[in-house]
Amino acid sequence: MKDTHTKRKQFLRALINYANESGNLNPHFYKQEMMAILGISEGEFNMTQHNLGQKYCYYVGPHEGKDRYAINVSECLTLQEQYDQETINTRRHKQIVRLAVLVAVLGAILGVTLNYWITE
Repeated sequence: MKDTHTKRKQFLRALINYANESGNLNPHFYKQEMMAILGISEGEFNMTQHNLGQKYCYYVGPHEGKDRYAINVSECLTLQEQYDQETINTRRHKQIVRLAVLVAVLGAILGVTLNYWITE
């Protein structure tokens, strides 16, 4: 995993996928299990979970000698929608910039062509 934002997105996606697959309204997972799914170390898991925040995934306590966490599915889905909206807005902005550049280039070409045509 690369930067903090990317780690948060991957962790969030993993939580949502885990919740979907569990079919439970109140899904829980074991830390070691999620670390294996994400392919990260315990330190990376702790930092990523901390950066994502207690609002989305929180420590419940030990169960059968393993650290157990709960997923707040509604909050995770809300955050995922925000990430999706950011992506859409970024794409729109890029398209607007491209169109503005295209219009400017076409305007310049048209201006030069008209100037050449009128002066001849």
